[in-house]
Amino acid sequence: MSAADAVVVNSYAHYILKKSALCALSAFMAICGLGLLELASFWLFEPSFGPVGAVAVLGAFNVFVALLIFSVAVLLKPGRELSFALTMRKSAIQELEQDVSPMAGRLDASAYTMGEAMISAVVLPLLVTLLRNFKTAQSAKTELAETEK
Repeated sequence: MSAADAVVVNSYAHYILKKSALCALSAFMAICGLGLLELASFWLFEPSFGPVGAVAVLGAFNVFVALLIFSVAVLLKPGRELSFALTMRKSAIQELEQDVSPMAGRLDASAYTMGEAMISAVVLPLLVTLLRNFKTAQSAKTELAETEK
């Protein structure tokens, strides 16, 4: 499951990176366009309202647009895809926990002691490694003895 999660996360990270780069480029172009629009609007309003009045009108308009965008962002809800993905993830985790549960099939759940956990996690792999190394050393000694004869 962790390998699958890693692949999904890696794929999603690449997707987010590409999407963020395109959004950043789009935002930069929009800011440049908005600046030019503001400048043109200032020159349009300056004869009617004067320099200070034109800046005040444009500032008020910018605050209004910013509040509209903020209200849309606040009211935005996550899509059904996120809910479905979370449900699927929770279901997969529950199935995995049931399949891998160390207590599954045991009559007494409290019988799983720290000693058993230590033996299965540390001692057995250590013994397997030592036996492999011992066999390798024995075969190396045998080969050396045969080559000396």
